[in-house]
This record gives sequence, structure tokens and C-alpha cells, in this order.
Amino acid sequence: MALNIQGKLQPTPTNRLKALHFRVKELAAGGFLEEAIALIDIVAAEDKILSTEYGHKLNKLKEIAKEIYEAEMTFES
Repeated sequence: MALNIQGKLQPTPTNRLKALHFRVKELAAGGFLEEAIALIDIVAAEDKILSTEYGHKLNKLKEIAKEIYEAEMTFES
């Protein structure tokens, strides 16, 4: 955690990405692929850093969500 200008704790990009990764995996495994991808898009829009390494990690997270979703749907059928 890092302190912002007002002295309040703010999540670091790494911690934020870890939390996002956990939540996206939960959503995708639960069959909520659109919601998982929408959550990633919201974070990307809030952070406005799509062209950076962090943005590439968010895109990779979308791929992971799709793979988890497909695996869960295959398992259920």
C-alpha cells in the first residue's frame, strides 16, 4: 500500500492487479465471463494505462478469464 497526497492508504498497482485477478477468476469460474471482462475494462478505463505493461497484463487476464470460463463450461456439460 502507498500513501496518497492526503496521507490515506492507496492500493499499489500490483496489489490492485492481484485483487482483480482473484475476482475475475471467481467470476469466470462461476459462468460470468461478460461480467469478468467488463470488470477488467472498468479498471483499465479508470487507470487509463492501456498501452503500458499493466495494460498488457489486463489483456492477458481477459484471456485467462476466457480459458477458465471455457473449462468450466466444458466440465459442466
